[in-house]
Amino acid sequence: MTDIVENIGLEALMDRANIIFTNGYVFGGIADLNQLKKSFESVYNSVNKFKFQLQYMSQSDFFWLNTDQTTALINHQLSVDLEADFKKLSSQSIQLIGNLPMMINILEDKEKSEFIIAVSSNHTYMDARSANYIFNNFIKHYNAVLQGKADLIVSTLNQVKSLQTISGDNFVTQALSQRAEINNLQNIEDLLEYKIEDVGAYGIDRTELTKCLTQFKTNIREPLISQLDINQCIAYCRNTYPQLTKNSIVCAMLAKSVYLVNVEKRSKPNKHKISFKMLSDLLNNEDRQRYTGNYISFLPVTIDGEKSLSEIALQIHNRIVEFKTQGIDVSMFSLTEQAIKQELVGTSDEALSFVVTNWNNYDFLSSNRFLHDCISKKHLSAVNIEPKDNLGAALVNRPVAVINFSPNTELCLSFFPSLKCPQENKDLLTMFKTFLHAKN
Repeated sequence: MTDIVENIGLEALMDRANIIFTNGYVFGGIADLNQLKKSFESVYNSVNKFKFQLQYMSQSDFFWLNTDQTTALINHQLSVDLEADFKKLSSQSIQLIGNLPMMINILEDKEKSEFIIAVSSNHTYMDARSANYIFNNFIKHYNAVLQGKADLIVSTLNQVKSLQTISGDNFVTQALSQRAEINNLQNIEDLLEYKIEDVGAYGIDRTELTKCLTQFKTNIREPLISQLDINQCIAYCRNTYPQLTKNSIVCAMLAKSVYLVNVEKRSKPNKHKISFKMLSDLLNNEDRQRYTGNYISFLPVTIDGEKSLSEIALQIHNRIVEFKTQGIDVSMFSLTEQAIKQELVGTSDEALSFVVTNWNNYDFLSSNRFLHDCISKKHLSAVNIEPKDNLGAALVNRPVAVINFSPNTELCLSFFPSLKCPQENKDLLTMFKTFLHAKN
């Protein structure tokens, strides 16, 4: 009997937003292309959820239907410019992937021993960390075959076969029962009272979205991707506050960029706050091996834009510690799931400047020999979107930034395509780059 896929309300919204995200893993060396394809097919066909398709009737009425869909889509092409072809691939990913949950494209350099394994994933099925977990098991299977580790081949496929999607309600109940320190009612009260502000008016009003969508679908959406060395900026911020994480510092750079664009380009006052939402991964390492799906929460963060970069990074760091230690991220997930059931999500416009998500693949970062007989070089990221309706568009109606690091600590910063004004993302990126060496 085929396992069922339980409902997560967020996945119904993701279905409307129609988000395809692509991780580009850059390797030096020569891989066994035939075995890469076989390993991907083996792992892909072992994921139970991939045999289902979401059937959407309304925000609060949907279910997963078993279609026995098991066709793994794998492409290979030779390239004279890997990163240019990666961008082109992302601009076409909506059309390439269709209704499939995941696909891979292997881009192989014609002239040198270098290639990209580009993994495109459908956000309806999984968040980025779930995609990373499946990808990592695909690589583990490939490595095990080449290294003759028969037991590891079997255990890897069994691990993937055991993945399940439990409902948002069941996940919340489980998380709350396991963590006695979570005061869910207090957290929800605090979230409802948490002040968010956006003087820059980056969000697109729901009344404008239909017109925006019509125009948006006529455009070719080449991703905005930058690879940046931010080590000097990290060192400067940590000189004042050693506890700061790279993620907090990058988020501070984004928030400060918004603030400066507001002041310099939008004639906003020198003293004002910036509010944004930050993704929190709800699964620990043990749960990640059990569940696949959208187990993520977006937490509001408000900072004082006029403060120094280090002070803003500290505000963000403290907020992250707060919502992790108190389980505020679990409460936000619960609150969102309830709002979706009541069809309240998308009915109001939140005053948020941007959304930021971190896609770091820590297994990939932990070893430069992640792929057998090859050297790990970079992790690229890109997103394409094609919202199906206003509800989906409301999830991506402001700048959305993606953070991930490569093994050499280089930052890849990318942005979701803008529904209305691509120049907004370009302005933020230009301002972001001013912090790479400046001491602010």
